[in-house]
Amino acid sequence: MSKLQRRIQKLFYREQWSLLIQNKLNNITYRIIPPSSNIIWADPFIVKHENRTYVFIEQQRRNQNGTLGYIEIFEDGSHSGFIEILKAGYHLSYPCVFQPGVNGDTNYFMIPETHENNQITLYRSTGFPDKWSHYKTLIKGISAVDATILKHGDLWWLFTSVNGTDTNFNNSLNIYFSNAFDSEEWTPHPLNPVSRKYSASRMAGSFLRQDDALIRPAQSCRKEYGEHLVFYEVNELTTTTYRETERSRLLPEKHLSAVCTHTFSENTDYIVRDIKTRKFFI
Repeated sequence: MSKLQRRIQKLFYREQWSLLIQNKLNNITYRIIPPSSNIIWADPFIVKHENRTYVFIEQQRRNQNGTLGYIEIFEDGSHSGFIEILKAGYHLSYPCVFQPGVNGDTNYFMIPETHENNQITLYRSTGFPDKWSHYKTLIKGISAVDATILKHGDLWWLFTSVNGTDTNFNNSLNIYFSNAFDSEEWTPHPLNPVSRKYSASRMAGSFLRQDDALIRPAQSCRKEYGEHLVFYEVNELTTTTYRETERSRLLPEKHLSAVCTHTFSENTDYIVRDIKTRKFFI
């Protein structure tokens, strides 16, 4: 996209990130959950806890840093307002919430995007879902986005996009591995970056399991950031090899004026993702 096209869009079009949610149990089609006009909601991660459904998201007000929080989805399809759980003196996004389940520990942990702080950090819930505290710094001195954790085999893996000397956030996929999810020593994969494609690199949510297949959701940034979702089957993942093949794509809904979609999350009850709408105004 040229500078002139960007300028025209900024002058004559209003853009906003919102949430889309689908109830898988009754097969209801996606419905949009929009924030207020000067706010974006993006990067959803859905968690079901004690029969209650929470969607952790980034909220960003215009010209401000992003903060993290959640909305609760109720059985009748309605939802709560945004409840803030984490803010900092730098931008926060992509709240990768997970439950490692190690040694019977039922606590939830979160790896938010903190690239402006040049580190990948781990937070621990001290009172789910509202209270979180810094637990450990996993990797220091790194400008990385959308870090996503995976337990595969006997190891823990971090997939992230790193801003390097010859790569940027949108065209690099880097892998790190360790014996523990909360380790402060992560080994970079010898093939890093394992992807240099604008159409395939940047993460778009937690890994999925479909039958016996391990699926990596990615976002295509070939034409613009977060233009659509691409799902890859991980065929081989070891400390020396990595191989994946494309399985499917998910495009934004044009009938909703959506032009981008870049994060996907699901559980047994719901599918939730984000869309960016672009509407003409004068």
